[in-house]
Amino acid sequence: MAVSKGSESLEEGGGPPAREPIMSEEQRKQLMLHAYRRQEELKKLDADDDDAYLNSEWADSGNLKKTFHGLQNISWRVGK
Repeated sequence: MAVSKGSESLEEGGGPPAREPIMSEEQRKQLMLHAYRRQEELKKLDADDDDAYLNSEWADSGNLKKTFHGLQNISWRVGK
């Protein structure tokens, strides 16, 4: 059983058909644009490490206790 390789050759188009792309070129562009915008938004949020909110009234961890004890608006001035 001799097999000759020279006489047998693969013809053009003899293989399986090419796969269709999962998404169109326009869909791919939109996806990449969305990913880029998301990445830029995350960079901005990461760079914004501002702790100014810690001085806000709503960020005071003892605020609930002060409210229950009636210690919210105490004025230390006499006559006011």
